[in-house]
Amino acid sequence: MATLRPLDPPHKGIRNALSQLCLAAGSTSAGDPNGVNSLVMLGVDVLDFLDEHADFEEKYILEPLEERVPGAGADDHAAHQELETKVQGLRDLLTSLTSTLSQDTIDAFYTEVVLFQAAYLVHMAQEEATTERLMMKHFSDEELIGHQIAIMGETSFESLLRMFRFIAPARRLDENLQVMQAFRANAPEPAFTAVLTTLRSAMPAAQYNALIDALG
Repeated sequence: MATLRPLDPPHKGIRNALSQLCLAAGSTSAGDPNGVNSLVMLGVDVLDFLDEHADFEEKYILEPLEERVPGAGADDHAAHQELETKVQGLRDLLTSLTSTLSQDTIDAFYTEVVLFQAAYLVHMAQEEATTERLMMKHFSDEELIGHQIAIMGETSFESLLRMFRFIAPARRLDENLQVMQAFRANAPEPAFTAVLTTLRSAMPAAQYNALIDALG
């Protein structure tokens, strides 16, 4: 049985991202144009992050699992379709924040984000209890690492920075250290520097400094 948990990094990142969006939506005033713009940009980033994760999960979790355990991904497929409908609804509300700005619109967006966050948290917990365990049972660590490498290869650098921004603050030092050591060994120096710059702004100072000290 594999020891690698394939859903752990993205799910921790999603929990972090949704928490940030919920906090921002609940604290933004319609009388603060800069705050509204920041909320909209964060919302777009979070929803893009969710869409990318859903695509990769379909391709590198559910499709491979279906080949070895037919029918195992049916419930997740259906849940993904329902969540995608909710994501589109949030995108529509984001558009309305800029076209018909009012506190009522922001408050409505906040309510929908809260409901969406609750639904997504339940969905991820169910996946971790069933789908992830099946992946660990039917795939080796080497195969799961291969999936992660393939995902990295299909991810634009802009999206990669977004992944680091949401995922790294939600992971342990040893987990981040392992990822960053591998990235430093294989990525061009400017790319590594860009990731560090992203982490510096995304992480609490103590967490970032501990990672830099561990990297040496």
